[in-house]
Amino acid sequence: MTREVEAVGGFVHHVASWDEARAAVRRILDERGATRIVYPPSSRLDRLDLASLYPNEDDLFAADAGVTPADWGVADTGTLALVAGPANERTLSLVPPLHVAVLDGADVVEDVSVLFEKVSERDVLPSALTLITGPSRTGDIELTLTVGVHGPGELHVIIVDSSPPAPG
Repeated sequence: MTREVEAVGGFVHHVASWDEARAAVRRILDERGATRIVYPPSSRLDRLDLASLYPNEDDLFAADAGVTPADWGVADTGTLALVAGPANERTLSLVPPLHVAVLDGADVVEDVSVLFEKVSERDVLPSALTLITGPSRTGDIELTLTVGVHGPGELHVIIVDSSPPAPG
């Protein structure tokens, strides 16, 4: 997955624990000078205790960065899948110029067909599933590619590889 995310202009950070993920989020945001941060109020990111680091920005359109959980990662394309819902607005990953997504390494699937199997196994289907492959990019009729016009121009994926070591 790392190679695929980087191939489309994203950055990947592998960490071994949720404490390291918290430190990585802070480092990325601090290095970018991001002080106005948006993140879901209640989510799988609770382990990062973002509220102790940054107040949650009230104005999404004034935010420097959005930090979100990723529900799945697709290994063969480097795509992130984010399930929308009351505790995880789609706009948090789409509006700020910097998006930091945190993904549990156990939630990386081989390909999009496995992703859709996982989504269909949920008790309730999501109202929306946002698929993100790299920073936002758009092209015009003259084939000029522009990054960050219709969404984040920078994407960082923090993968928490916290699986226990194999016995023996």
